[in-house]
Amino acid sequence: KEKDVAIEENYALKEERKVISKERDVMKIDNETLKSEKTALDTKYTALTSILRGQVECPVCLEVPTSGPVHVCPNGHFVCSKCKSRCKSRCPTCRVKMFSGKSLLAVKVIENVEHACRNGDCGNFFPLEEYRLHPTSCLHRTVNCPSPNEFCSKQMTLSKVYDHIVKVLGICNSILF
Repeated sequence: KEKDVAIEENYALKEERKVISKERDVMKIDNETLKSEKTALDTKYTALTSILRGQVECPVCLEVPTSGPVHVCPNGHFVCSKCKSRCKSRCPTCRVKMFSGKSLLAVKVIENVEHACRNGDCGNFFPLEEYRLHPTSCLHRTVNCPSPNEFCSKQMTLSKVYDHIVKVLGICNSILF
């Protein structure tokens, strides 16, 4: 009897392992499906936000405005507030006379797309609120060489200061010794 019970328990365990193995295989397939769907959604999101960013980009300064109002000509072309005064009341895209039109939709797009850091080597994108804070902490912001101005008055990105100092110190050491 004990042997029969042991055989039944062993059989039940094998069946349970088969069920668990099948469930694991189904979960792997579901996981792969979710990963591919996420990748597709990420690609679609990136393409859409890139198109929106391109549409609200000012044709004069080639920057996406960070605040409204965004001026619009009768044909629907946008110009940022900074550049509107330079356009002499003509649309820089189609040369039509611009009036006092402003786009509420463009402002909503600006508030909801991610903005590219303007520092050359950075290349990161941030939601508007983070973007406004980012320039003060960006590793690629422009800074002056920390040495006194009589030794060096160069400007460089913060990420390159260490290499610059090593280079300048290397020059100074070779002169001194």
